[in-house]
Amino acid sequence: MLRRFYLPYKIKSLDFYKMSGIYANPILIDITQSPRKLTTSPPAAKKSRTYKRRIHHKLFNLNHYPSSGVKGFPSLVNKNKHLLASVINYNKGVDTHGIPYISLKCELADESITNPTISPSKMQKIDVFLRDSWFLETPELCLGQLIRLIKPKRIDEKTFEICDPPDDDQNFYGGLLIIEPETLISSTQLAQSHYCPRKAMFQDRFRTEETTVAMTVGTVAHELFQIALNLLPEDLSSAWLFDVYRKHFLSKFCPDLIGMGCSLEKFEEELRLYLENISNWIISHHPHYATVNIKKQKNLLPIAQLQKHDNDENIDPNIPSEPFFYLKTHDIEENIWTPTIGFKGRIDISFVTCHFLFIRIRNIIYNPGGINSDQSNYGKMNLISPLELKTGKSYGSVGSVEHQTQVMLYSLLLSERTNNGRLSSGFLLYLRDNKIASVQPKAVQLRGIIQFRNRLATHFSKFTIDSFPEPLRNPRICVHCPYATLCGTIALRNESTTKDENLKSHTNNLSNEMHTFMSKQTSHLSRKEVIQINEWIERGLQQWGKAWEHGSTLRLFRKNPQERFIVFVESLGTCLAYMQLNYSTDHKGDGDSLQQSFLLHFSRENIEKLKEFQLKVVILFADKKLPSNVSDHENTPIYYHLDKHDGFTSFAFALGNILKLLENTEKAKLLRSIFISDHLKTSEDK
Repeated sequence: MLRRFYLPYKIKSLDFYKMSGIYANPILIDITQSPRKLTTSPPAAKKSRTYKRRIHHKLFNLNHYPSSGVKGFPSLVNKNKHLLASVINYNKGVDTHGIPYISLKCELADESITNPTISPSKMQKIDVFLRDSWFLETPELCLGQLIRLIKPKRIDEKTFEICDPPDDDQNFYGGLLIIEPETLISSTQLAQSHYCPRKAMFQDRFRTEETTVAMTVGTVAHELFQIALNLLPEDLSSAWLFDVYRKHFLSKFCPDLIGMGCSLEKFEEELRLYLENISNWIISHHPHYATVNIKKQKNLLPIAQLQKHDNDENIDPNIPSEPFFYLKTHDIEENIWTPTIGFKGRIDISFVTCHFLFIRIRNIIYNPGGINSDQSNYGKMNLISPLELKTGKSYGSVGSVEHQTQVMLYSLLLSERTNNGRLSSGFLLYLRDNKIASVQPKAVQLRGIIQFRNRLATHFSKFTIDSFPEPLRNPRICVHCPYATLCGTIALRNESTTKDENLKSHTNNLSNEMHTFMSKQTSHLSRKEVIQINEWIERGLQQWGKAWEHGSTLRLFRKNPQERFIVFVESLGTCLAYMQLNYSTDHKGDGDSLQQSFLLHFSRENIEKLKEFQLKVVILFADKKLPSNVSDHENTPIYYHLDKHDGFTSFAFALGNILKLLENTEKAKLLRSIFISDHLKTSEDK
């Protein structure tokens, strides 16, 4: 697998995430010295990655409060316009014009009280009104729920409003409401929830290691694309990719193929459908292969032709479109966590785009893209865009709704991390037919994503058996769902007990069709089995919730590095704060291994007495080479905060084992008879 390593202490610090971005050198590629190797021109001293990111931020920061570039949607980077509060009262009402609204009484969190936009420090409580689509789409909030207000409309000193912006005012954003921002919803969960939010939450809480042939083919195709993009071999072809697969992936996936009953010939036949497309796309679009295209008298192809518009209006066909070229790769498999909007995602490829590209070969300047333009665009800064790989066939020129949602979410994440608040266009590449779909963020769609995420967060933030979303009304799409039996077991649990009268209303919410379907799905389970399995699920979720409350992730969001370090010194802490990187050592894999990691060596001034570690050393491996020479170019040194990351997948896999017990097979029946025997007492018998 590409760049996957053991991380005893993962860098998950928000302070580390803030040091992000990239500096795009002038878009003139010089291959005078060697036609096989591309270098940027003019040559310059090597700058550290973080130094480039800081310059990138400075160049984009044309004003103190940068805009998102999308009409009606605020920038996420101006934290002075954010308020963090907890709900202490929730009401609905109607104003004098007959327009409904939601009224929230909130208590500000500590970080909002010290916000410079909040003038009186004694002001602890505020009123928040939700109108328009926010009234319709916001779920009922409970006492103590955490919310974040992003650039709300200010009515007076203690009153704020979240509403939809008018079409005729480009400078008014209406604000955003984020419910439970510390609950990070992944892009996959968001996309899967379009059809059934309940299934998306089951997939998060009940995990299994089962796979399919299509999933395995997709995994290998993704890895091969990313390896080719990272190594950029001169002899890139379908044969080269197939050779990499045989050397590095075949032995790993053979056990899975045997378990699925799939022959090697059938699997490789499916895989070969993607290899030619992968090599052709990279050679046709990456500037590294510009000489190959020039020798063949071919233009370097833009990845897309897009019209430039910063609003939600329909595209005017008379406006000329601009080409988007692939300039260089920014990162591969980039992980981004942000409690600003409560999202997390892993971007397949993030890359720098440009509108014009010129190649210099032996002092002759070529325009491999075939675009008529002068060279005044050499120094033009370019946004970092997401490229999402899909192994299915394309959906025309737009992509499916779930895929578009996923890419727009990635654009949101990159806007905060690398683009200084600017929202970039995103791209979907369907490897089956090599079609690419562009996704341009719109304010209406972005607000819809935030509102949809808020509804999910009210469920994902809880760890109880009653926290799952309601089942669908129509069971038509549930027939082939792998969670159908589990869904029915939880939904019909109240019918298996006669003492719990308070929960019967939950079952009564089911439609007649869904109730009939669920009863059929669970007909092979006895009443005692249903009761016991639900007790196991409830206990497992409670343990997960307690571990989450005391885990390192919430401390990462709620405490600054110094506070986390004090906890580290005084007890079993989770943070090594204010570390300076001395140097890093490359650690490559054995032989032809594609794996590469870096052993990082840190030091810290004024070292307090720390709790002793096993072997008296913390070993940190990373898949990114961190800069240690920033102080050579800047007066301010860079500090790293190394935070321990607590994973909770063990809880999900433990609950996932229950799925096997629920199957209607002889093996599952035997296991249930062993684990749920007559001598085991249930809650009803106690």
